[in-house]
Amino acid sequence: MNKLFDSYSWKFNITGLGGEKTNDHLSKYGNGTATMHDPTVKAILYYATASRNFSVAAVGTCKENTVVEVQESGYTKVAIFSSNTKRFLACNCINGAPTPYKLGKNADDGTELIMAMLPMLLEDEEFAENYQNIADVCDVQPDLVSALEAVKNDPNAKEAMFILCDNAYRRINGENLCIISNTGNITPISELALQQGVYAPTDVIGGTFTVLTASPKAAETVNTKAFATDYVLDKDREFTQFEQSLSYGGGAPPALCVDLLSSRHADHRLHGYDTS
Repeated sequence: MNKLFDSYSWKFNITGLGGEKTNDHLSKYGNGTATMHDPTVKAILYYATASRNFSVAAVGTCKENTVVEVQESGYTKVAIFSSNTKRFLACNCINGAPTPYKLGKNADDGTELIMAMLPMLLEDEEFAENYQNIADVCDVQPDLVSALEAVKNDPNAKEAMFILCDNAYRRINGENLCIISNTGNITPISELALQQGVYAPTDVIGGTFTVLTASPKAAETVNTKAFATDYVLDKDREFTQFEQSLSYGGGAPPALCVDLLSSRHADHRLHGYDTS
């Protein structure tokens, strides 16, 4: 069993839908019973409303990664999913400082992780069709609470949500779509990576990012060879006794040392040192 669907996760019920069962609305991968999975319901609602002005979430891409943020009371949950490695990075950010993300009964419920997998899950025709039903319902609602209530009260939307939960559960488990340690610990995102914008989205699907926003700072490089012609050391010059004492084996420095001295001379001038 994938850690996202550990037994405790079926008991979460923030949405009021968690744990509801049906024998009538199964995915094509299911058999017997479909159950509403609260973290999956939340992930789908957050994703479907990401572009709305009341959104609490943001979704984007960075290379092969899907990146998401979800705003909670006083902090931001961040998750990154690599479609190549099938692994996650995640953290909870308080004032920009990352703290660990861990799946657990009294810890993180995995909503952000499932949300980061949605582009992959949407590659399935059944999932995409039923997701569009939810998106259409949410699109005309004034806020997130109204969107949730509309899904609860619209028979077609509720049926679609049952199918989506069943589809995600069966495929993530059956097709090994992601890899999570049995401990529930998710590899953390370092503060340095956040500051340097390593996972800043290059494309935004919806919402406004508040943590994954910094642009990577390009390292400043200087080619000292470009200054070599401006600070040439005459190879025929006569060295002082002191200079000769610094040279390789005494006497005039070999050509390599002369070239090195020229390069260092130029480098010191470049950085403001007095080389006169």
